[in-house]
Amino acid sequence: MRVDSLTQQTHSLLHEHVRPGDFVIDATAGNGHDTVLLAELVGDSGGAFAFDNQRQAIESTKRHLEQAGLLHRVTCFCEGHEFMGQYIPVPLHGRISTIVYNVGYLRGCDMSHFTPQESTLAALSQAMDLLTPNGMISIIAYTGHHGGREEAEGIKQWAESLTNIKIKTTVPLSKNNNAPEWIEVTYIKRPE
Repeated sequence: MRVDSLTQQTHSLLHEHVRPGDFVIDATAGNGHDTVLLAELVGDSGGAFAFDNQRQAIESTKRHLEQAGLLHRVTCFCEGHEFMGQYIPVPLHGRISTIVYNVGYLRGCDMSHFTPQESTLAALSQAMDLLTPNGMISIIAYTGHHGGREEAEGIKQWAESLTNIKIKTTVPLSKNNNAPEWIEVTYIKRPE
């Protein structure tokens, strides 16, 4: 039996959840692969926002978007995800269908530069104000760096403290204690 990687599983879920016309956020643009997928899925009637506090990550993301002919669908910010609430236009607050995070470190780069747990938790708290009812947050937490396991546990504690949500955590079968974890949070509050 073939088991897809967490990234493949996440992308399958995004294909099911994101629709043309949606507004979405890649809270940790990294190398831009999730941003490109999100831009494809929202179509020309939707829009995407990408955040990363590393200039290298934003440049890589823009390069991948340009190669795919999708740069016009995405607004990129070289800014930490903990500030996304300030950058997303106010008319879109409460209208974001999907927010994607890959927290930890930029793969293929210096592991000493990683997302601090405090910034991730601040970003997640803002994310709840941005999501539409039935909106989804997808978080892959890489744990193989200093503070990575603590960040993953902090994210799970944050999610468990919320109301009106559904949580699913996926951990790949591995003998490695540093295996990444995938945490899905679906906001199930109904409109009033």
